[in-house]
Amino acid sequence: MVQNDGWALERAHEALKADREIVLAAVRQQGQALRFAAELRRANREIVLAAVQNDGQALEYAATPLKTNQEVVLAAVRQSGYALQYAATAIKANGEVVLVAVQQSGEALRYAAAPLKASHGIVLAAVQTDGLALRSAAAALKADPEIVLAAVRQNGWALEFAAATLKADRGIVMAAARQSCAALRFAAEALRGDREFMLAAVQHKGHALGYAAGPLRADREIVLAAVRQSGSALGCARAELRADFEIVRTAVREAGRVALQQAGYPIAFVYFAFQGTVIRLSSRVVRV
Repeated sequence: MVQNDGWALERAHEALKADREIVLAAVRQQGQALRFAAELRRANREIVLAAVQNDGQALEYAATPLKTNQEVVLAAVRQSGYALQYAATAIKANGEVVLVAVQQSGEALRYAAAPLKASHGIVLAAVQTDGLALRSAAAALKADPEIVLAAVRQNGWALEFAAATLKADRGIVMAAARQSCAALRFAAEALRGDREFMLAAVQHKGHALGYAAGPLRADREIVLAAVRQSGSALGCARAELRADFEIVRTAVREAGRVALQQAGYPIAFVYFAFQGTVIRLSSRVVRV
């Protein structure tokens, strides 16, 4: 039965939970079944190795001596980097093991020993896998341009964990915004109020307009550039520009009715004709 359903080990008789062949068959099918094995079998290297090769996080149920075994832990983190959390303290300081773990799951960096969180090579590998691993890096590396740039290229939201000086770095913030314009919420206020910077940002992702300083959302050139890239960015513009006919027409050409809906226009103001789109705003009609 356990060959087809490893979880069946939970319901097995205690004597069977201590049977080497039965436990081995169970963990090969479902690594987490190791939790139901007799203590003797959770200390068996072959059984634990089979379990973690199926599910790395089964390392949690291994006997303590095997959590210090480099071969066993390496097998576990190759399958799931998060298995590093169950390794013995000494193993969490092993650079080879930690590197494998973060290459599999960048966020596994949180479980590494403190000195390795300050290792440039290991942290770089972690953020290249998952930019958000930057949160677990040593403070000095959160101020390292190479590390932070790699992190935001992988996930723009990693900008949240960068040092304040790099949140004001035009190249790094632009890289973050290109990956996710929402990352601009973490940018230095000065950059979000920088006209040249925000114009470049909205040209790449129109919705970056939503993170611009208030006065720039009333800047006609910036808003027009934003809606050319994404018509639905119209909703991010200041009210007076949401009534600007050229801007509205540009937005509708790019996104259709969605542009007007995002801008809060009542649906009764929107008319669609077979040969084109007609917008009725107040008393005026514009054909686009």
